[in-house]
Amino acid sequence: MYVVIEGIDTAGKSTQLEILKNKFPNAIFTKEPGGTALGIKLREMILSGEANSSLAEMFMFLADRAEHTQEIILKNKNKLILNSGVNTFIPINVNDSIFYSVKNFGWFQLNVDTIKPKIKLLYRVTKTKTQKNINSIDFKITDDESGIGKYNLYINDKWALAEYDAKNDLLNYTIDGETPTGNVKFKLEIEDKVKNVNTLNFELDLK
Repeated sequence: MYVVIEGIDTAGKSTQLEILKNKFPNAIFTKEPGGTALGIKLREMILSGEANSSLAEMFMFLADRAEHTQEIILKNKNKLILNSGVNTFIPINVNDSIFYSVKNFGWFQLNVDTIKPKIKLLYRVTKTKTQKNINSIDFKITDDESGIGKYNLYINDKWALAEYDAKNDLLNYTIDGETPTGNVKFKLEIEDKVKNVNTLNFELDLK
């Protein structure tokens, strides 16, 4: 059984825990943040105000909760665990989003990015007509969630150098003397920062 004693500062959480220690001597008594070795360090950082960003503080709470779950809750799940937390993390899952309240800093939303990056070939490709006078091939690559992580362009299964203009979301490949001719196979792989991958395959008849 997992029991949490909640309350604002000076509400009497510690007093109640001392009473319960006499009542349940075999129970596991813990607190958040600070119930683990890592949690103690995080607690000191949180309470001393080392984080200038409220978002950074939120992630410290989340790190403490992850460690606390692994080291205290899961390892003692068949025992009585009593927790006195400054802010116990209670996730509310709505449409793949986790909502979490951090002390007096308001609400934050953590989105799970499962969406592939978008790729748009800006040069119109036709399979029946030879493409002539092509100097370069441009791609519009975007990712509205975590952002573009890396990109790889392959020509006839060999890696090719492309230039990325992050400001305008453009990826450019310049056709030069090293570019193969004839029926050329192109493959563009775009990966976002959480490893969602999108791939575009197409062919051009270059003369």
